[in-house]
Amino acid sequence: ASWLNMVERFFRDLSEKAIRRGSFFNVDDLIGAISEYINQHNEKPKPFIWTA
Repeated sequence: ASWLNMVERFFRDLSEKAIRRGSFFNVDDLIGAISEYINQHNEKPKPFIWTA
């Protein structure tokens, strides 16, 4: 279940930083915003340190 926390965090950040305040006139605009966020997110990857 702990890996789900990382997935939830990713989608929370995606929603807050790329989708929530955006104005999208069509699906292609939304897809573009999501793709841009993912590309920026992947430019500087950070390891997740698992703790108990």
